[in-house]
Amino acid sequence: MRHITGLISGILWDRVEDRGPRFVVHEWHGDHLKRWRITAGDSTPTVLEDQPTSGDVLLREPEFQVRAAMLDHGTPVLAFALEPFGKLQVRNDRLRAEGLKPGPWLHDLKMAVLRQRPDKLISPDARCTYRAEDLARNLLIQAPGEKIAYGTDFADTPDNIGKMTNLAQGAHTLFCEASFMAVDEDQARRTHHLTTRACADIANAANVRQLIAFHFSHRYERKRDDVYRELAGFTDCLVIPD
Repeated sequence: MRHITGLISGILWDRVEDRGPRFVVHEWHGDHLKRWRITAGDSTPTVLEDQPTSGDVLLREPEFQVRAAMLDHGTPVLAFALEPFGKLQVRNDRLRAEGLKPGPWLHDLKMAVLRQRPDKLISPDARCTYRAEDLARNLLIQAPGEKIAYGTDFADTPDNIGKMTNLAQGAHTLFCEASFMAVDEDQARRTHHLTTRACADIANAANVRQLIAFHFSHRYERKRDDVYRELAGFTDCLVIPD
């Protein structure tokens, strides 16, 4: 929090008065988030009420949740996973069979399902009203969500690799750094970064569908093809950009 406060306070907010932007800053402390509100032009943050967290879930919405893992880069860093609960799809054949027309009520129905409100009343038209649970059972199917995981700036240590692998487990797409080629493993160790092999090992162990590697060292600026070629030798799920 103090770093962000210093950043905001380092700007001269000339004549901003009470029109300055406001930022709510969160810090993860295991089982809760500490929170502050920082207002541009005011050097003193306002302490807000702590927000409890459930395990590694930092945010939960009806449609998705965000999980995190604390990794080490010589300083704490966070890796994230966005986990949709699944996409609700309308069975158009059932819709036609019931003589119902699409409309805003379908959105209301989906939100009732996602927010676990089975008794909410849904009116497809002026003629009829149904319980959300009954209507959803007949009209909706749930397709699996596609998880996305993201991790960068962390060292190749057993603890980091284990945490990142667990966070990315079963992801559709993993965005992960591959800063150094295997021949430069010593440099990766000195700078607390991953090699291509470590990046690929995470993707393989986590059974991700596709790996998007990034954050390559500038030393490979003219050798990107070599980096991708080496990565492709370690994993079959690499996506190589055109």
